[in-house]
Amino acid sequence: AASGMLKKYGMGAIFLFAATPLPMDVIGMVAGFQRYNLLAFFLAMLPGKLIKMWMVAYAGKYSFGIVLALFENAYLDYGMLAFIIIIGYFIYKKFENELK
Repeated sequence: AASGMLKKYGMGAIFLFAATPLPMDVIGMVAGFQRYNLLAFFLAMLPGKLIKMWMVAYAGKYSFGIVLALFENAYLDYGMLAFIIIIGYFIYKKFENELK
């Protein structure tokens, strides 16, 4: 699918993959296999990545207050910590023999 998009849309496909949660690694590998022009690849990727990171930073700036409000209650913190420890324990037990 990525190969077809790259052949059909070229730099537009690279920009789309860079600016959205689509897997950029896939289009990068396809571009490499097809010997896509490196300069053209970077010229399409850079604006897409800048837009994506700007959106992430913008969302983070305005959601920080919401995250703080969620973690204001200490019981939620302790509950999440206990959950992480329990999950970690089960993962450890599952792979314990492979780790030795």
